[in-house]
Amino acid sequence: MKLSPRLQAIADWIEKGARLADIGTDHGMLPIYCVLNGITDTAAACDIKERPLLSARRNARAYGIEDRITFLLGPGLEPVDEGMADTIVAAGMGGETIRQILSGADWIRNSSITLLLQPQSKIMELRQWLGNNGFSAERARLVRDGGRIYLILRVHWDGMGRQDEPYYLHLLDRDELIGEYASHLLTRTEKQLLAFDRPSADPDERRRLMELCDRLKQISAEAREERTK
Repeated sequence: MKLSPRLQAIADWIEKGARLADIGTDHGMLPIYCVLNGITDTAAACDIKERPLLSARRNARAYGIEDRITFLLGPGLEPVDEGMADTIVAAGMGGETIRQILSGADWIRNSSITLLLQPQSKIMELRQWLGNNGFSAERARLVRDGGRIYLILRVHWDGMGRQDEPYYLHLLDRDELIGEYASHLLTRTEKQLLAFDRPSADPDERRRLMELCDRLKQISAEAREERTK
């Protein structure tokens, strides 16, 4: 079976022998792929809705591995028992939803647990929550899928946490898609900045957005220069 580019990028980061829990599994393609390819012996496919979980079960049955995947119905990490997983995937959902999922399970505050996150939106808000709660991103990459660029993060709890650079730009400086990604973020940030051109606007937030715009312009220019070499 073949995964979409963004799911394949996540699968590439799952260590062999991991105990995987895929939150919001939808059709279960990621855990099925990992079991079929010997990345994991077993896996947990979790979803808040019964219909996609039934679809995931049918797909696993079609590949003859239904007995090697645990299907869990419930919100976020609620149906996942502590000790069941050491690698947790939350992909294809908004950063606010990912934040809610992670905040509902204190047992993930463990340095032996790997979080593989692919937020669709609210990336800066998720970054702030992770940093405030002792989580640090150690790797980040960009993946093009269906005409859109997605950010994927590998995160661990270290008890310290770091806010780091907005959108984890420091971890993406050598990514081949960073120029295009920065240009997209720049357009969005400049639109946000327009809302702060009024006397009542928060000056600290306006300054932060201006600094971000300058950083994104710098990255875009460096990427263009690199392409012309």
